[in-house]
Amino acid sequence: MNMSSRTTPVVLVADDEPSMLTLVSRHVRTLGYDVLEGPKSLERLVRVSRFVDEMANLTPHVHQPYVGPAAFTHKGGMHVHAVLKNVSTYEHVPPESVGNNRHMVISELSGTSNVQDKITKMLGTRGSDRALLKRILDRVMDLENEGYVFEQAEASFELIVRQHLGIYRAPFEIVRYDVGSGGKIDNGGATRATVEVRVDGDAATGKAEGTGPIHTYLAALIDALGSTHPFLSGVSLIDFKAHFIHMRGEKGRRVRVTTQFQDDATKWGTVAVSSDLDRAIWQCIVEGTEYAILRRQGTIEEVVAKAETKGGPAAP
Repeated sequence: MNMSSRTTPVVLVADDEPSMLTLVSRHVRTLGYDVLEGPKSLERLVRVSRFVDEMANLTPHVHQPYVGPAAFTHKGGMHVHAVLKNVSTYEHVPPESVGNNRHMVISELSGTSNVQDKITKMLGTRGSDRALLKRILDRVMDLENEGYVFEQAEASFELIVRQHLGIYRAPFEIVRYDVGSGGKIDNGGATRATVEVRVDGDAATGKAEGTGPIHTYLAALIDALGSTHPFLSGVSLIDFKAHFIHMRGEKGRRVRVTTQFQDDATKWGTVAVSSDLDRAIWQCIVEGTEYAILRRQGTIEEVVAKAETKGGPAAP
């Protein structure tokens, strides 16, 4: 590696892709070496990392410096408060300079600063409403005491915010849903799901067949909503996790389900906790679909502005 002069070409050598990306980021952003073509090249680093992971069939390193999804994630009340006051106290380079984003994690220990940052991004000046922030924080903490975790479930969190603002209106009503197997598991029997919904008073039924209840539930729900929300055909479930959790004072166990969705534009996650695995899965599927629809209707700030213009309530 030649580092004798900052005007001299630098050759970086690394054992693998994560190490190379870290070296490139460090030498460009921190040490000032010109190892890329053009000043904007580094802003594509995260996209390059994701491309390499996808081509090599690798799972992204969550905590990888600079390009990892958690590289600029902040959690904890004092930690987040310091970042909001002076971002350089915890970040030596702006996340945007390497194509990444800053994340403020919602958690029971994170305090009002995290929630305030989330709400401020959603509402602008309305995010300074301390009473609103406290109501939302109290609700988040109540849910976390039941086993919920919102770190990767910002869609579920946004639905909570909409409810507290009085602007939440369920885009559809579930009338009935069921799932069954069309054969024995060892024979590769397909899973079949049926979902009945009502949208603005009109009933619709969706059916789907797949290799498991999770994707089949989503496919059946999208099938039922296809005539009113055709864009849902672009929504897919990309990750699912289920964990048993022990609640203090309870003999039985609950299960926490987290899901990740994506479409052509973005990704979002949901979380649900129940003593019934099927019920938790279904709640995640419903909330993920609701979010996909409500997001199309505008951001929270836009919806609040429309409600105020029409004389409706901005917040309960």
